[in-house]
This record gives sequence, C-alpha cells and structure tokens, in this order.
Amino acid sequence: MAAVWGVLGDIEKNRGNWEEAERLYQQYLEVMTELGDRAGMATSWGQLGDIQRNRGNWEEAERLYQQCLAIETELGDRQGMASSWGLLGDIQRNRGNWEEAERLYQQYLEVMTELGDRKGMADIYNLLAFVYQHLNRIPEAIAAWKEGLTICPPEQFPLEALDIGRRLGNAAFRIQDWETAIYGYEAAIEAVETRCTFTDSYSEKQKRREAALDLYPQLVQACINGGDIGKALASVERSKSRNLIELLSNRDLYPKGDIPPEILRQLDKLRREVTAKQRLIETLETPTNSDNQDIGGLGQRGSSAANFTPEVMKSLRQEYEQAQKALTKLLKTLNTYDPNFSLTQRVQPIQFSKIQELLDKETLLMQWYLSPQGIYTFIVRGETGEISVHLSPPENLEQLQELRDTYLQTYQRHHSDDWETNLDHFLRRLRDILELPQLLPQIPPTYRRLIVVPYRELHLFPLHALPLGDEDEPDYLADRFPLGVTYSPSCQFLEVSQRQRKTSNRQRFFAIQNPTEDLYYADLEVEAILANFSTNASRLTRQQASKTSLKEDPHRQAFQEADYLHFAGHGAFNFNSPLLSPLVLAGAKVSVSDTEGLTLCEETTPSEPAETRFLPWRKGTQIDLSKCYTLGELFELDLPACRLVILSACETGLTDFSPNLEEYISLGLGFLYAGAANVICSLWAVNDVSTAILMVKLYEEMQTQPSVALALKQAQEWMRAVTKQELTAWLNEQDSAGNPYPKAKLRDNLGLGLKRADYRPYQHPIHWGAFCAIGV
Repeated sequence: MAAVWGVLGDIEKNRGNWEEAERLYQQYLEVMTELGDRAGMATSWGQLGDIQRNRGNWEEAERLYQQCLAIETELGDRQGMASSWGLLGDIQRNRGNWEEAERLYQQYLEVMTELGDRKGMADIYNLLAFVYQHLNRIPEAIAAWKEGLTICPPEQFPLEALDIGRRLGNAAFRIQDWETAIYGYEAAIEAVETRCTFTDSYSEKQKRREAALDLYPQLVQACINGGDIGKALASVERSKSRNLIELLSNRDLYPKGDIPPEILRQLDKLRREVTAKQRLIETLETPTNSDNQDIGGLGQRGSSAANFTPEVMKSLRQEYEQAQKALTKLLKTLNTYDPNFSLTQRVQPIQFSKIQELLDKETLLMQWYLSPQGIYTFIVRGETGEISVHLSPPENLEQLQELRDTYLQTYQRHHSDDWETNLDHFLRRLRDILELPQLLPQIPPTYRRLIVVPYRELHLFPLHALPLGDEDEPDYLADRFPLGVTYSPSCQFLEVSQRQRKTSNRQRFFAIQNPTEDLYYADLEVEAILANFSTNASRLTRQQASKTSLKEDPHRQAFQEADYLHFAGHGAFNFNSPLLSPLVLAGAKVSVSDTEGLTLCEETTPSEPAETRFLPWRKGTQIDLSKCYTLGELFELDLPACRLVILSACETGLTDFSPNLEEYISLGLGFLYAGAANVICSLWAVNDVSTAILMVKLYEEMQTQPSVALALKQAQEWMRAVTKQELTAWLNEQDSAGNPYPKAKLRDNLGLGLKRADYRPYQHPIHWGAFCAIGV
C-alpha cells in the first residue's frame, strides 16, 4: 500500500496536483512511521519538502528537508545528505542568504567529490559560481565555472558544459576578460557540436544548433576585442552551414578492405537516397519562412511554390523506410570487412591558418557576418595572409533588413515592373549599407580575384553587380577584380571542395533542353552551345527530357558521367519548403482542366489518383512535383566527374535566409553535394532571350579562359557593353567554310530593328547580373 501511495504521489506531483500529491505522500509517511522505516520516512519528508518548495513555502520546506537530513545523517546516507544540503542551499539562495547558501553548497560539493560524482560536482560548481557572482566575488565565480568545465568537459558532459560555458563566457565578457570569455563560449559551442553527434536527424541537429545561436556573436566579438581577428573569422565559420559540411565530408567515407565494387556502388546509392529522403521528410514536416511562400515564379524561366500532398508524403516515407532498412542490412555486411566503419564522422571546424591556405597571392576573401552588434566585413589578403575586420553599426543592419523586405516584396508583385525599375537603386543602397566605398580603397590593386562568402539575406543579392559609383554607367564590384568573382557558402565548404577538385580534361557535355516546350530561346541556346563540344555532347530535348528518361540508360549514364551539365528550362525557389524547389521536367506541367480527368503526362500511373499529385503553378496550369527534380531529390544524384553545372533557369541560386537557420540551401547546393565542382545559378527570374545570349557567350569564353568565374565575368562584361551592331556581327559569324554558326538563329525576334547601331540592349544588370559562380 505504502509503495503504491508513493508512486501515485509521484504521478500527481509531476502533474502539478500538489494537494493530492501531498495527501498521498502523507499516507505513505504514516505507514513508514508505523513500520519504523527510517529511510522511507526520510524519502517522504523530502518529497513533502519538494511540494512546499514548489509552493514557495520556504520555512515549511526547510523544516521538512532538515528532518530528512537528520535521518540521512543517522543512516550514513552520504548521497542523500548531499542532496538535502543542496536543496537547503537553494532555499537560502532564494531567500538571498548567500553566505549560508555557500556553506551548504560547499558541504554538498565535499560529498560529491568524495563519491566521485562528476555531474553533481559540476552542478554545484555552477551554483557556487552563481552565489559568488551575487556576492560580487567575480574571480571566485569564474574559478568555479572553470573548475566545472574541467570536471565535466563538453565532449563527455555536453548538457552541463553548455550551461556552464555560456555562463562563464557571459560573466567574463562583462568584465572584459576576453581570453576567459572565449574559453567559455568555445566550450559551450563544443558541447553543442558534441550533442549533434548523438542524433542522425537533421532537424534535431538544427534545433540543437539553434538553441546556441546566441553564443556565436558573443564569441566573435570577444575574439575581436581580444585582438584575434583570425579566431573571430574561424568562429563565424563554426556557425555556418554545418549540416552541409557534414554531408560533404561524410559523402566520401568508405570502409577499409577488399570490398567488391558492386557493394560500394550500393553503399553510394543507398547512402544518398536515405540522406535525401530523410532531409526532405523532416523539412516538409517543419517548413520555414511561411511569410515568404509566395515569393518567386515571376520570370519567363520561373515557376511557383508548391507542396507535396499527403498521399505523396506517405509514399515518400515508405520509400525512406525501405531504403533505411536496406542500408542497415548493408552496413552489417560492410562491418564484416571493416568492423569500425561508420557512415558519419565528427567534422572538425576550420582554423584560420587553413583559411589562409585557400588563397593565392592574387586572391582576396570578403566574408560577412550579421550580429546584433552590426555587420562585420572580414577581409583576408592572400599574398600576406593578413586579416582585417570592419564593423558597420547596428542601424546598418536594420537598414539591410528593411532593404531585404522591400526588395522581396517588390519582386513578389508578379505583374509589376517596379522591381526591375528599382534594381539599380536596391544595389546602390546595399553598396552603401555594406560601406564598400570606404572598404575598397584600402585594398591594393594587386588582388585580381575575389571570393565572397555572404551571410543570410546577403545570399539574395548579386554582390558582384554592386555598382561602385552613382553615374549612369558605373563600374561594378566585379570590374575591380580582373580574374573574376567566386561565391562560396563558407570557407570550410571551399576547403572541402578544393580537396575534391576535378582534374580531368574530358569535355563530355549533357543538356536538358526546354522540357516544357514553351521557351523558344532555350532551344536555340542549347543548339548553339552544342557546337562547342563536337562528338562528346548529348541531350534530352523537349518532351524527351523527363525524369524517367534521366533515370534510364543510355541517358542516365550520359547524365551521371558528364563533365558539363546544362539545364535550360524552368526553375524556382520555394521559400516555404526549400527542398521542394523544382527544376521542371517534361510531363510535369498540366492544364487545370486535365487534372480533373486524364493528365497530360505520359508517365502517369493509372492506379494513382492524378488529382492528388498536381499543384498550382501558373494561371490555367498545374505542376506535378513528382515529375520534377526537386532540390530534395538532387541529393540522391551522384555526379563524380562533373566539373560544372549551369542552371539556365530562374531562382536557382536563391536560398533561405531565416535567422534561425545558418544553412545554405539552394538548387545549386543539390548539384554541389552530388559532386559538381562548380555551379552557375541565378538569383532572380531571368529573361529567356538575354539568358540564352549570355549562356552562348559564356561557353565561348570557357574555351579560352582558365576558370569558370573568369569566363562568367568576361561574358557578363560583354553583355553590358555589346551594341546592336556588335551583337549582330557576333550572331552572323561563320566558320572557316563560310557556314553560319547555330547561334545565328538567336537573331529571330530580338526586337532591335528600329534601335540605333550603338544601342546596348543588355546593359542593365537585369540581363546579366543574376548569374553567379559557386565553387572552386
């Protein structure tokens, strides 16, 4: 009976039903007293004391804990005595009796030390530090927190170390003890990273990282105040794209031993499939940025946001479970070859010395970081390895957020020219917010190549197209660096990519051409580009360019083994569910009326209800995401030979900018994970005509330029400067036999007939500024 009353009392206490819990514990105590069970009596008094403490009745709680302590002392229950001293110390602390609380906590600590209870020791050091802090004995508080971290290091006690490290960092920051602040914050962040290794769930990892986002700005500022700017930049890197870095680093982990190639191929396939489907399912169950779900799909090569239906989600979960079971079974086989093999490894953060090694003497790195203190701009000089940091004030950060909102709201108006009209203004405003006019004069002209690492909403903007002046024909940031501008999600991403750099000289080309058959210039674009690749080119055109075709030989092999991949069609970024951002393939677009009966898609399975798979796209049409390549599905691709992917479509470089999500997520990312060394992608809804011309010129430049970034820069400069007369001459060029090149067909419908010969049709950044190069 007594045991049952005790258990029922625990249940009611956990429910917060104090009166009922108290009644049950009193009954338990009565029986324990009747039986002379001294340990049971002590337990009852302790539980009754907990109830009084929760009610705020400190005197009664203290009386009950003292009775509990007396029996524990009588019985020699050292663990129980320590617990009572701790609870009595809490009461004195809540009363403001700091000296008495300290005495009781010290008694608690003595027993925990005697018993070797490291967690208990760390907890009490944390409480003692809190007492010392209120007594203004700051050195003793800091010493207590440091002792707590020594006893409970983050790699063994991450929960305790996270709390202690954060408190130590904050206390040291307030007294401007930067070295100790850095020590505390780094311990707390190490604890977070350790906790992330305890789960395979990407959403759970993200939650754990989000809970520590407040640590990074403090750590960065402490490093800067302490004079270690390199460590500050390395600390920024610890906050960015951790899931991406882990994915890239773990992608190429293989077991040791003489393992049959077929088993390794199966490992590659299942690992990618499980990763892709797990991320997609978790992301769809917790979408982000719902306020931005309608942004996108404005241009000729764009689409609109969409979501999977419940039926499709059910099928996706079943496929994931099957793949996970197959992978688990395969791991058992692999462990017979290599018992220590694991699918994941702990990825160590990049150090500043490694960042310096990424840069040659002609390369400059500019990396931004947004924090409550303002906008940090880190500049690393490749020739000397020197680093500097510029802090724009908090009001600049507020102005950036206002600009972001205006930029996106204007972009969102599907039938308005306001965004295009104001693009120059937006870019000039961003230039001033980032204070580039003050920063650029400090950079020697010997730096000819620029690597930019944006942050959050800065990924939305074409930083290479920021005007350096206010005149009608300004120079742009890209003009300042003759060897081009390369984008990277983070320095550690760049380091991983450089280790996996492709060295083949093969020129195998594969194109996906106008799958929806409504982009006239996309057809001409690919036709003209093919002339650069002779016999090593293959493609899927129009209705042939379906997902089914890409997954079946011979096209599957050509797709996966290509050195250059080119997609000319529709794309869009889904701000609400980024992993559902689509590249639209053949058979995916249907008319609304057709979804009421039979679909327009040849590949529709008769037994599957068509209406469950079709989602709104453009007026009068819908899009079937199951017939698209979504970003989530791109993670399943394996492109081991790919040197460059060009996504000649809308919004393929846009990314989420949630302040709680320090991850780079874009359609381009899917191809980078799949193995591509470089991706060229777009930051807005692009024009069919000017995009086709830019792409053809880009491939011409790539025949002679040493890097993707430089080829893109040269093509964009040409677009800005080319006159009607020069454009016509370029389109009319002929080969040595006097035959016109395929690009001659681009002259159709240009609409330049009445323009002057010196008219520059593509001078505005809207025609060339959207495309940026990401990679090595």
